[in-house]
Amino acid sequence: MISFPVGLQTEHQPDNVLIFISDSLRYDTLPESIQSLGVTTKAIAPAPWTASSVPSLMTGLYPSTHSVWMFEDRLPERPPLLSQPGDWTAGIDSEKHWLQFESSKKPPIRMLQLDGEQRFSEVEEPFVHVVHDLGPHAPYGFENDEYRTGDYFQEYSDPEQLKQLYTKDAEKSAQYFIDIIKKLKKRNLLDNTLCVFTSDHGELLGERGRLGGKWGHSTPLCPELLEIPMVFVGTGLPEGEALEGLVSGVDLAPTCLSAVGRDTGRVDGIDLWTETPDDDRQVRADVWQRYNALDREWPVYVASSVWDNSGGWVKHRRSALLRAAYYGYDVFVGDYSPASRQSVGIGDIISGMNLWRKTWAKFGSPDITKAEAGDLLDYDLTRSAESVQMTNDQKDQLEALGYV
Repeated sequence: MISFPVGLQTEHQPDNVLIFISDSLRYDTLPESIQSLGVTTKAIAPAPWTASSVPSLMTGLYPSTHSVWMFEDRLPERPPLLSQPGDWTAGIDSEKHWLQFESSKKPPIRMLQLDGEQRFSEVEEPFVHVVHDLGPHAPYGFENDEYRTGDYFQEYSDPEQLKQLYTKDAEKSAQYFIDIIKKLKKRNLLDNTLCVFTSDHGELLGERGRLGGKWGHSTPLCPELLEIPMVFVGTGLPEGEALEGLVSGVDLAPTCLSAVGRDTGRVDGIDLWTETPDDDRQVRADVWQRYNALDREWPVYVASSVWDNSGGWVKHRRSALLRAAYYGYDVFVGDYSPASRQSVGIGDIISGMNLWRKTWAKFGSPDITKAEAGDLLDYDLTRSAESVQMTNDQKDQLEALGYV
């Protein structure tokens, strides 16, 4: 890995930004074809699922700051990265991810206070264009309108086959990004565009031991769900290099804004275009996952975490009983349970229960102590004041994807 002395900035100051989000792509499955294109770093996702993480990527704010936890929550205003002050165009193309929704009803668009979508063929300089690709999100190997998640895992439950399909989808998503890079070259825009390939979160693929053989994402907070790639391409950046230092998904927005000479505003992340992460940097991740039953909302998994270069601490909040019950539901009853049941033994289930019921979980060998982590995570998690009621169609489509 190399250390950039003064951030990523090159002799070219780009006018444009292209961000490609490959949904559910974990860092250790990043295809080599993407690593060879630019400067690669391992980042910590701000949250382990789309509803909280995408708003963080677009704002540079942790979920504990912007308070968007669910698909019905919304940011109070459009993030600066997607604002349209009149001299550039900005928008998201999520057609390949949220195929079932009419444009005005897509939860990710609502979360970001956007009304419609932007197609790559429609963009004109200067622009910021975000592609939210399905990536290796379940159903692995298929578009997301071909199976409801529960039906898919009833038919496809062999762990090895699922892992192969997941990897195949990662390669497919990588090729989609490469095709866009080729189009930028053809339009003579690559040297004038900062391109970023990243993900919103990772994916559990039946990891045994303390993770209990769980599949999917959103819970629990752990490296497999939080370690994501961030690859910077174009605008004169070197190819096939790796960046040192701890990076967070909340660094994306300030880095892109800085690269095109825009005001980064108030953010939790750092500007990687002009800064290099300190060796002792710590970053955070949060999640608020609920389950609706008996006409009420049950906060089944609420947690915060802090990470450094050597590992991290996870602080579980709320009820240990609800957490343990939710883990059992995922493994034995939920959409992913057919795969989980083929991945685990009794020892894995006990280990999983132990992880979910404890207040603190330690991963790796973090340089900070539990007491120091407790001080850093001494804050409350609140819901967005901009929450709105979803339609029945929206709820049905989210349920089909295994989200509700």
